[in-house]
Amino acid sequence: MNRDLLPVPDVRIRLVVVAVLWALALFLQAGWLEKLVLMLVVLVLVGSWRQFRVSPKSIKHRWTVCFAGLPHRRWSLRRFTRVEVCYEEATTTMDLVLFGWMGFLYGWIVSLCLPWIGGTYQIWLNDDHDNQRVLAWQGNSQEQFERNIEILQVTTGLPLSMR
Repeated sequence: MNRDLLPVPDVRIRLVVVAVLWALALFLQAGWLEKLVLMLVVLVLVGSWRQFRVSPKSIKHRWTVCFAGLPHRRWSLRRFTRVEVCYEEATTTMDLVLFGWMGFLYGWIVSLCLPWIGGTYQIWLNDDHDNQRVLAWQGNSQEQFERNIEILQVTTGLPLSMR
C-alpha cells in the first residue's frame, strides 16, 4: 500500500492563494516589470513543494516546481537499515552573534515559510553498509513529524534511532 507522508499539499488552496496574490499585484503602484517579478516569485514559492511517498518496497521523492511535477526519484527500501530522526534548530544564539538580527531571523523565516527547505524536524533513511543517508521528510510540525515516523515504521519495519 502506497502512503504519502504528511502534509499532502492541497493544490486547489495553493491555486487560490496564487490567484489572490496575483490580483493584488496587478493593483500595485509599480511598473510592469516589478509586477511580473513579484508574480513569478509568488508562483515559485506557493507553487513549489516536495512530496514523499512510501510503499513496502520503496520510497519516492518528487519535487513540484511552479505547479509542474518533476520526475520522481526512487530508492529501494531493501538497502536501508534504519530510520533516523533528528531535530535541528533553525538558528541559534551563535547565529545572532555572528550574523546579527537579520541572520538570526532569516533562519526562522525560511524554516516557517519554506519547511521543505529548512524545516527543523528531519527523518532520514540510513544505509549503514554504504554509509549513505536519504532524506525521507523535513518540516516544522511535530504532529506531522510523529505521524510520519509512525507511517515509516509501519510500512518499512525498520528500527528507529535518534541523532
